[in-house]
Amino acid sequence: MSYELVSPQKIRHHSGYIVQGGDRFHLEYIESEKVLVIPVEDRIEDNYEIFWEKISGWEPPFDYIALTNEDIIRIKENVISALEFENI
Repeated sequence: MSYELVSPQKIRHHSGYIVQGGDRFHLEYIESEKVLVIPVEDRIEDNYEIFWEKISGWEPPFDYIALTNEDIIRIKENVISALEFENI
């Protein structure tokens, strides 16, 4: 299994990245100590509406590292895969 449910709101992939609930309006994607806050709409029928276009970048102290299109595609695939693992 490539995912582990660490807690009800925290999923870890065997490669190390984590997808976790932040609050009712955000998910957090953690990769190599970098945190990306992803705006979402609260769960509606056990689903998130994810606002990919509102991602602004890594949180400090890594905010100087720009997100490339390839980064966004990889992160999007990782987040969707993790949420599917949790059946969200």
